[in-house]
Amino acid sequence: MPLPLRHGRQTYAWAVLGTAALVAATGCQGLGSDRGNGSGRAAAPPQTSVPRVAVVGLQGGRVGSGTAIRLAVADGQIRGPVTATPSLTGAANATGTAWVSSAATAAATTYRISADVVDKAGVAHRVVTSVPTSSKARTLHAHLSPGDSAVVGIGMPVTVTFDHAVAKADRAAVEKRLRVTTKRPLTGAWYWLSSKEVHFRPVAYWPTHEPVRVQVNLPGLYLADGLWGGARRTSAFSIGADHRSVADVRSHQFTVYSGGHEVKTYPASMGSHRWPSKGGMHIALESEPVHIMDSSTIGIPNNGPGGYRETVYWDVRISWGGAFVHAAPWSVGAQGNTNVSHGCVNLSPSAAKWFYHFTQLGDLINVVHASVAPESWDPGTADWNMSWKSWLAGSATGAQRTATSTPVTPVAPVSPALSTPVTASPTA
Repeated sequence: MPLPLRHGRQTYAWAVLGTAALVAATGCQGLGSDRGNGSGRAAAPPQTSVPRVAVVGLQGGRVGSGTAIRLAVADGQIRGPVTATPSLTGAANATGTAWVSSAATAAATTYRISADVVDKAGVAHRVVTSVPTSSKARTLHAHLSPGDSAVVGIGMPVTVTFDHAVAKADRAAVEKRLRVTTKRPLTGAWYWLSSKEVHFRPVAYWPTHEPVRVQVNLPGLYLADGLWGGARRTSAFSIGADHRSVADVRSHQFTVYSGGHEVKTYPASMGSHRWPSKGGMHIALESEPVHIMDSSTIGIPNNGPGGYRETVYWDVRISWGGAFVHAAPWSVGAQGNTNVSHGCVNLSPSAAKWFYHFTQLGDLINVVHASVAPESWDPGTADWNMSWKSWLAGSATGAQRTATSTPVTPVAPVSPALSTPVTASPTA
């Protein structure tokens, strides 16, 4: 095994060179030659530095499986082929100071790498080293949202969820593997809602019709307790129109705006005194034409006081705590004058149907004059109900400018009336 040498967060393993050099057959300069120093003795070989070849990116003495093997050369150049057993092809750079395999490495495999390296005096050396790879037993995988081709509202954060917890000490390294690209440069930051979920948002809301591309580049990343980064993930989506709504608990009105202009105002009923609506800026997280609302999922027995199990239509989820904007034919008489719901925004069936078809996921719904503060743990209310300073406090790398590149072609808007199955049940 090569001897590891620490260098920042990466480890370089310097291969130990053999003492025998491969001498080019360019003539004899042995004892008794009349060339050289005229003394009848062979001239002393020139003094030179022995070339060193390093395996770049070792973590815990291993290269991450599924990544490339990278060699770096000091005090010399690669001359001739680099071979590996098991077979692994690759190529050197133009100066011969680096070599990268062109194929990804297999898991739990030790590669024997052999390279011919020429030192500064032109003397060739054979370098042989072993490079073990990591097991796939613990691999950090990521899921990206929004997904490819989505058109979302100005409040939708980029969400990356992981299948393993990321320790606080490793979060900066993970954030550095996350890249957000926009047409226009924007200032934003990542924020960890939990050890498995990190969000990115700009300082203010996204500009309308902005193309966004997100890259998660985890291969080769080594984290605590033998956890390795998994496959790359990308997503390209677009920001749609500026849709914002205001649910006024005091006036019992629900007003919808598009591009800053009022579009509709409907009578509404929000959370009752016993089950009040939570205030603050909410995000339209998903939408369903039909949803079964079950009070037992929020701690209210179906057969107890205030309990229910209802088939509810035209549902737009605005928090993972169970709040929706939805049709409530049973409360039409209270809409516009009394708050009687379990925390949701109740609308008439026709109003709810219109709002359902109008809404993009990521649109903003601001619940005002509420008696209860928004939840900081809830992705539906966490992102836009804290100051920028507080948002930065939850980031491991702080504020950053988005990268800019050739614009992603925006996709045509599609009906938002589809979503993934719900994982948290609502209040009514």
